[in-house]
This record gives sequence, C-alpha cells and structure tokens, in this order.
Amino acid sequence: MDNSELTMKKENRENKFNYSFATAKGLRDHNEDAGFVGVNATDQCFGIVCDGIGSQSDSQIASNMIVDYFKNKFKKRRHIVNPSIWISRNIVNARKKLAAYCKAKLNNKKITTTFVCIFIQKDGRAICFNLGDSRLYRFDITNFKWRQITKDHNLYNYLVSSNAPQEMFVKYKDSFLALTKYVDSNTNCPLDYDKFSFKLNRGDLIFLGSDGVYNYIDMPYIDDYINKNRDKPFYATSTALIRKSLENHSNDNLTSIVIEIL
Repeated sequence: MDNSELTMKKENRENKFNYSFATAKGLRDHNEDAGFVGVNATDQCFGIVCDGIGSQSDSQIASNMIVDYFKNKFKKRRHIVNPSIWISRNIVNARKKLAAYCKAKLNNKKITTTFVCIFIQKDGRAICFNLGDSRLYRFDITNFKWRQITKDHNLYNYLVSSNAPQEMFVKYKDSFLALTKYVDSNTNCPLDYDKFSFKLNRGDLIFLGSDGVYNYIDMPYIDDYINKNRDKPFYATSTALIRKSLENHSNDNLTSIVIEIL
C-alpha cells in the first residue's frame, strides 16, 4: 500500500482527546468507505464511518455524501447543545440531499451506505448511532476490556432477534451477512437506527471501523499498539491498523478511527 492509496488525518491532539483517522482502498479498485473525526471549539468530539454497500455501483457516492454532510455541519458549529437531536436531524437531511442527487444525476437510482457515528462531550458523555455493519467498539480502562457496542444489522441477527424457526436459518444460510438496515436514497422508508448512550472515562478508547478492518484484527492489538508506541504521533495508529489488516489478508476497503479520552 503506497501513500496514494491512504488518506489520514494528521492534526490529532486536542485538550480532551487524541484521535486518529485513516482510510484506504486496499485491494479494491476504488474506495467505497468514507470517514471523519474532529473536535470543535468547546471540546466536543465527533467521529463517523460510512461504508458504501459494495454490491451496488456508485455506492461510494452515498458514503462520501453522508460523511461530507456531517463533517461540514460539525465544522460550522462552535458548540452543539443536544447531540442526539443534531445527529438524528442531520441523518434525515443528509439522506434528502442524497436522494436529490440520485434524482438529478443517477436517474433515481437507489444507492446505500452503512452508518456509524459517535459524539463525545468534554465530560465523557457519549452517544452512538448505527445502521448496517460498520462497528463501534469501546475499550474500558476500568475493566481493561474491549466490548462491541453496536450490533450488526444483518439477516442472521434479525433471524435470531425474531426467534425464527431453525428451518429459516437453513434456508438463508448463504445470506446471513446481507444487511437489513442502512442509509439509502429512498426517503419514503423511515430510518430505523440503533442508539446507545454511555459514559467514557479517562484512558478509555473508542474504535470505529469498516469490516475491512475489524474482521482482520483482534481488538487488543489496538491498545497494545498505542501503549508500545507512545513516542510516535497518535495519528499513526489508524494507519498501523490498516497495515495490520492488510497483512492479515483483508480484501476489502479499510477505514479506521481511534479516539483516546485524555
């Protein structure tokens, strides 16, 4: 992987957070992932990852438009009073913008993307939204343990949660990873996202990533890398995760965000 294939954010340390972002097309012809992480003037941190659903052409438009919409809205605000309302409102508005683009440029073609984001207040209060199978993990410094916060919206989990009979698992065994929820350009269908709230402590870590990364690393590799490389810039963390995933034969696009609570 050369530098032309990798995008990363270098300005990374703020009063309350270290943060790191990188994305790469990996072995694919183009990158359908997109992401952003930043901190505003009042020490609020926001991170987002979207992974365009690869079975559709133009899916990179969906992921990039959703991320760019949130990125621009976040950068324009000195302080966001109610992060939950801010996120839910902007998902709807970003989707409307995506739908308008598809109508004007793509002959009303439906394009889709996964969506996962986190908003962290300066006191550590955090809220996460997700649709699809891009994930958020938390490393709890108190228990020294990683935990997956989000739950993949795929057919397998849907069958489990709906107590489907065993014959349904047999019938659809080749489609378990098919997504059941996502952000799409069809505004006639309501968005049914999951939302999680929790309190982060100093020393906790957050990882947001696409399946091209989390399927190819073990979560303890992240805190181990950080602890062993305190003399290196924190922004290199996500790049290291992508390189490790590629070493472990990831064949997908790769996007990683790591946030450390200071």
